[in-house]
Amino acid sequence: METLDISDNELLTGARIGIPKSKLLSIAHETGLTLKELSSYLRISTRSIQVKEASQFIPPEPSERALYIARLFKSGNDLFGNRNKFHNWLNMENLAMGGEKPVSYLDTFSGIQLVMDELNSIEYGFPQPDDCLQDFKKKEHWANIKICPMFFFITFLPLPKPSPFLH
Repeated sequence: METLDISDNELLTGARIGIPKSKLLSIAHETGLTLKELSSYLRISTRSIQVKEASQFIPPEPSERALYIARLFKSGNDLFGNRNKFHNWLNMENLAMGGEKPVSYLDTFSGIQLVMDELNSIEYGFPQPDDCLQDFKKKEHWANIKICPMFFFITFLPLPKPSPFLH
């Protein structure tokens, strides 16, 4: 898992000059992604990776994306406890992500950041949109206020009928 622990300096260097093919293959191995899957997220062909020697560098842009993906997988593996649970979460439709699978966001920097934001929401206990919708439907409280990543609900239950003696 050490391969997935990317320092800020390593990220910056990788973004500027690229990373060696050997590092990319280590990231693929540690994340559990096939080379074909990883190359599709990096927007480079599998063949362009395969023809390089282990010490040759991958271009900077796909290298930077690979390092961000490594960081994401490190966070996800730590949060979920193991790689398989994180993979399952990545491949499940997620209401907070518009009903899409988080894995489908890994081909852009902004998508990787959205997935990372969702992991942070889970880690720090922010209510998930599907939790908020369930609470909204239950209407268990007089005033139910929830702040969710995608929704802000304030619901009020009907008040009891006023007493005719109060007029």
